[in-house]
Amino acid sequence: MGRRVLPDIQSRPQVRALVERFYLKLLTDDRLAPFFDSPEAVFERLPLVSAYWDQLLLQQGSYRRHTMEIHAAIDRRRPFEAADFSRWLELFERTVDELYQGRLAERAKRLARRVADHMAGRVGLAE
Repeated sequence: MGRRVLPDIQSRPQVRALVERFYLKLLTDDRLAPFFDSPEAVFERLPLVSAYWDQLLLQQGSYRRHTMEIHAAIDRRRPFEAADFSRWLELFERTVDELYQGRLAERAKRLARRVADHMAGRVGLAE
């Protein structure tokens, strides 16, 4: 029984599918779901999150916001712990592996590690 061959990330619709599946995991995760106001608010922001990942992975899109400001506001309401970033990264990498494989899929996971490390450092959780 061979391993299923998955496509690599190549398009904005594929990035959107990754982001949507990932956020569905976040919204049902015991550790991370409490950080979100409501599922409706999350789904309203998904186009922005997709634009962020489009910019990082495909160098396409028009994302111009600074993600740290958004996460600093969340941290003020409910402080992040190091385990939150570890769990976020675990779910992101799992989601990528469920959908894609290849050069950009691996790049997505590397970028996610950098994003998690950067965010943790900015809220005072750097190791």
